[in-house]
Parts: sequence; C-alpha cells; structure tokens
Amino acid sequence: MVPREIMGHPDVRARIEAVTGENPRGMSAEQFYEFARPVMAITGAGPVPPLKLIKDISLPISARLGMKTSRDTSQGFRNTFGETLAAVLCSLASRSQPLEDITEATNGCVIRSKMLSSIWSWEGDLIITLEAKEEGTLMSAAITVPGQLSDMGQSKRVLKALVEDVMKYRDTPAGG
Repeated sequence: MVPREIMGHPDVRARIEAVTGENPRGMSAEQFYEFARPVMAITGAGPVPPLKLIKDISLPISARLGMKTSRDTSQGFRNTFGETLAAVLCSLASRSQPLEDITEATNGCVIRSKMLSSIWSWEGDLIITLEAKEEGTLMSAAITVPGQLSDMGQSKRVLKALVEDVMKYRDTPAGG
C-alpha cells in the first residue's frame, strides 16, 4: 500500500517502460495555433493575437473570473491497490502525461498529472485518487482546465481513455 514502493518495484518499472509513449500524442494547442495563425490572417480574420498574449494574459484573467471546464469520473476495479496504481502509471506513461506528484493517503493515494493540450483544449490539471476497498480499488479522476469554458469534450475523452487504459494495463505482466 505504499505508492513509492509500488512505483519502484522492478516489475512495475518494467511494465511502465514497456508502454511509455505507446499512444501517439497528437497536435498540441500551441502547435495548432501556430499552424492556424497564418491561415486566419490570409482569410481576413483580422490581426491574430500572438500565442503569448492568449496564454499569459487572457487565460489567467479568464481563470480569475472563474471560467473553467471541469469533468470527473469514478470507476471501481476488482484489482488490488498495487495493480490499479501500476495500471494508472502505465496509462500516464503510454500517453506521455507527466507524473507531477503522488501523495499517500489513509487508504490509497492522490496522483497529480496533466491533461496535455490538444487542438480542442489548453492543458488541464488531472487529479487521480485511488482508494483501496474490500472488494478492490476505487479510482476517481477529475480534470480542470482553468480559463476555458469548453474543451469540446476533450477532458471527457481523456478520462474515458484513462479508465480503458487501467482496464487494459491492470493485468499486464512486465514486458508487455
């Protein structure tokens, strides 16, 4: 039940290494904007603000005004806490989502990560909670994208993929 010990176990490390980068990332919001900016200028959309203006000024102001997109999900798994934690870590690694922090809790842990930016959304905060239960492990996950009113369903798709990944990776032995 100690997350750092589970993360450091050779079998878990081998499972994570085997799937790292397995799922293609796609175009980020920043890449899309840089691609679309000249196209918008040519089509007569008027002066297009630089990306720095949007990310460093507009988004933070919108966030301070309370604008955000948020989505959450919960799913129970009939696996041990350790198996479920290993599967979550495999999911994050396979999708190149950074593991920012993991904090032990009474019956589990809290994992902080990021929903990577895409053509649909800016980067968002991803919080995953794992709680050991008698019948298995309960995973709760929430994504918040500050400063953005809609992400066109991106956070919903990311959470769905997380659940699918945990189901896929929870029983995967080391090496595939």
